[in-house]
Amino acid sequence: MPVPRLAAVIEVGPGPIGEVPVDLVRAAYCASRRGTVVLVLNGVSSAQVDRALDPVVQQARGVQGVVYCSPAALELLLRQSGRPRVASVGTRALVAPLTRRGVRLLPRNSVLRALGRLGRGVGRGTSGMRSV
Repeated sequence: MPVPRLAAVIEVGPGPIGEVPVDLVRAAYCASRRGTVVLVLNGVSSAQVDRALDPVVQQARGVQGVVYCSPAALELLLRQSGRPRVASVGTRALVAPLTRRGVRLLPRNSVLRALGRLGRGVGRGTSGMRSV
């Protein structure tokens, strides 16, 4: 089933001691106001991400939520859903399907800011968010 209005594809991997990057997954959830945000879970479980999101889900209004994806399923998801406005992945196997579609990847240090802009509705249209 296709994922509508793909806003972002973000790889989520464990931190130095195995923790989920809470700020990243919460920013991704809030960014889903602008469309579907795909979290590619790489070394973390959906249960871990769910626990990180629990406090935000209770408070956030008007969000579509996130879709979890495995690294192996990313190519199919992109074929069905098209090109995301924002993408940040670090694993080489995840870079290829995005760059083949002309998606320029954000470095990790920029992705939180871009997700925040999406979450606030800033950067719509042709403001540069689309091609990042």
